[in-house]
Amino acid sequence: MYYEEIQNSVANGKKGKTLELVQKSLNGGASGLDIINQGLIPGINIVGDKFESGECFVPDMLLASYVVKDAMKLASKGLTEGPSTKKATIVLGTVKGDLHDIGKNMVEMILDVSGFRVIDLGVDVHEEDFVKAIREYKPNFLGMSSLITTTMVEMQVVIDALKSAGLREDLKVIIGGAAVSEGFAAQIGADAYSRHAALAARQLKQWL
Repeated sequence: MYYEEIQNSVANGKKGKTLELVQKSLNGGASGLDIINQGLIPGINIVGDKFESGECFVPDMLLASYVVKDAMKLASKGLTEGPSTKKATIVLGTVKGDLHDIGKNMVEMILDVSGFRVIDLGVDVHEEDFVKAIREYKPNFLGMSSLITTTMVEMQVVIDALKSAGLREDLKVIIGGAAVSEGFAAQIGADAYSRHAALAARQLKQWL
């Protein structure tokens, strides 16, 4: 059902070809869920692996993500009633005082096309807003971003607020951004640090 061809087309950033192959698969009787799980998601994983090994770069990841997003819209027409295709939920946001969102947006895009439900709170998110979102959406994961050193301390504030609210124990916290590191993650009690979007997606999958 063209699954391998879809993977390769996604990995090469070929939007037109990917959409053509998805439509052919649908016409041939493939379900939208199978196209997503056996074609599109493995394709974006190929790009993530290449990014990690230095074989491709940020523009390549962005291009592949846009290709998969459009292809998923087409594939979703072949979905029937049944279990959700989303693996788990993550609340995502850039901490208070920080207005940078490029890295966060890339994480959101990669996680979305990798099958996660993403609740993006945006930028300059205060601790009480993180707490409110965790209460409301009951996510599996929380992702926080900080690009500048003056705002990275807000991550600790958020984690402390979650503890005070009794919401930390069953929640995995992952942080990222230019200002933070693996050592800082351990220092503030986060569960993981990710250097880039592909690694964030991989870490969340390992936690499932």
